[in-house]
Amino acid sequence: MQVKVERLGKVSFLVKTRGHTVVSDQPESNGGLDAGVTPPELFLASLGTCVGYYVAEFFDARKWECDKIEIEVRGEILPNPARIGKISLDLNVPLSLDEKHFQALLRTVSHCTIHNTLTHPPEIQVRIQTPSPALVGC
Repeated sequence: MQVKVERLGKVSFLVKTRGHTVVSDQPESNGGLDAGVTPPELFLASLGTCVGYYVAEFFDARKWECDKIEIEVRGEILPNPARIGKISLDLNVPLSLDEKHFQALLRTVSHCTIHNTLTHPPEIQVRIQTPSPALVGC
């Protein structure tokens, strides 16, 4: 899996993957043009859509009609270091579930790839590539 990020403007970026593009920007209050979602919003969207996929698979595997799935993900930004310190996720499905299926859905949600990544943080390697010193400048 690979995503490429290219700078578009002062604080805006184009995200490319598999022929798809997404724009990330900052609100005007933070020096941007508000032309796209912020990186923390993309992060929360990643969790929400991953959970949505797992929920859809849960219902589809049981052949239960459940086209109306709504997920609201909220994150609390904390300083020092800047991060999302608390995430809450509200899942709204239009079907009543007995306790057995409720617990099974809860387990399913907690096993989505992004949730697993957050609860088992990956190793992050950063490599910086620069031109030779004679070619400095952007």
